[in-house]
Amino acid sequence: MNILVADDEAQVRAGIVSIVHEVAPDARVVGQAASVAEVIALVGLQVPDLVLLDVRMPGGTGFDALRELGGEDPTQFPIWVVVTSYSSFEYARTAVKLNAFDYLLKPVAPEEMRTLLDAVRLEISHRISQGAQRGAGLPLQEPAAKARTLIERHFERSIGVTQVAEQIGVTPNYLSTVFRKKYGESPLHYLTRVRMERAAELLAHGHTVTEVSLMVGYYDSRHFSRLFVRHWGIRPSEYAREHRADASPWTEGDDVSSGGE
Repeated sequence: MNILVADDEAQVRAGIVSIVHEVAPDARVVGQAASVAEVIALVGLQVPDLVLLDVRMPGGTGFDALRELGGEDPTQFPIWVVVTSYSSFEYARTAVKLNAFDYLLKPVAPEEMRTLLDAVRLEISHRISQGAQRGAGLPLQEPAAKARTLIERHFERSIGVTQVAEQIGVTPNYLSTVFRKKYGESPLHYLTRVRMERAAELLAHGHTVTEVSLMVGYYDSRHFSRLFVRHWGIRPSEYAREHRADASPWTEGDDVSSGGE
């Protein structure tokens, strides 16, 4: 899940980011915005799954960004959650009218954030199953760019080239051709690379090999380890030992065979 945090106060943004990382280490904060203009620009650039949106910001209100980027359609992405210090009936009513997914009061407690993100994950799955388009109100992307966006959003799920192609309405062979032409690699290679880079980050933050395998979309940890070795030239457990800041004895038993497929 990719998240954009929008608040005009840097300290508040930092606090929200810290809580997100605490309760959902698999989530990624892909941007921070301090004004309405920055919200609009970053949603177009990063295409987040979720926007945590303050109301009072320079250049207007968070609701202005929500209106401009298609927030009135509850089936589209991103998902919008209003986070404000003001317990205002008018704010709450506007949020409901614009189909914001939720309305939270600051300061947001860790358990509140955990509950919210769990609900957002379910909503993401529902919208994907219903074929919702990402980046509502933004220019439509051509197939290769759409595929890249879907891979970056959902690499942690059990997806492949066939599922990505079906989602954007083209054949797998056509997708592979246009993707390679545009980006110089196959969509499968790109998916694997995104997963391996994220896996390295998670291992460095203390997650076990089995945990990381599941968090990046592999239910078979042996297969994950083989791919990790192929990409990084080192076993996951060895990578963790070398890169963990809080290095502690690693149980070799958690690392699985990295033999050939």
